[in-house]
Amino acid sequence: MATFPNKSINDTGAGQVSNLTNTHIAACIVNTVFSLTAVIGNGLVLRAIWKTPALHTPSNLLLVGLALSDFGVGFIVQPFYVFCLIPEIVTKKYFMAIWTAYRTSQAIFVSATVLTLTAVSLDRFLALYLHLRYTVFVTVKRSLMVLFLIWTLSAIYAFTLINNYPAKSRGISPDT
Repeated sequence: MATFPNKSINDTGAGQVSNLTNTHIAACIVNTVFSLTAVIGNGLVLRAIWKTPALHTPSNLLLVGLALSDFGVGFIVQPFYVFCLIPEIVTKKYFMAIWTAYRTSQAIFVSATVLTLTAVSLDRFLALYLHLRYTVFVTVKRSLMVLFLIWTLSAIYAFTLINNYPAKSRGISPDT
């Protein structure tokens, strides 16, 4: 996914218009397909772990956190990105609001994914390193605390992105 605002066709040269349009169409198709697979696949993982009490282990709780963050990417981030690519859908009046929502949701869900992957790796290391003592140190309550910390840090990171985004680029005039 790109991290730059959509450029209008007027900003590009005449020879680049078809490439820009073809690139946007391809990005929309790819993100739509991957969005559907992310929502369906991660939804199935969440449902399977939720419905099966035997799967309520500390390791699987981390997998639930990973599936939840990836579900959010497919359900929220990728559709916002597709909206940002289609200038006919999003007018200039609403573009910055959609773009800010996209960047905020991207920051939350992508950082949660990366941090959860790190926690899963650490969990697997502890399972190998601690052997039989693993169940003493790694509990469901501690896994839930780690997930809470991950989502809190992700939200704080997204908040700092919004606050550091220049007011001019958010469509706010210096007079207000």
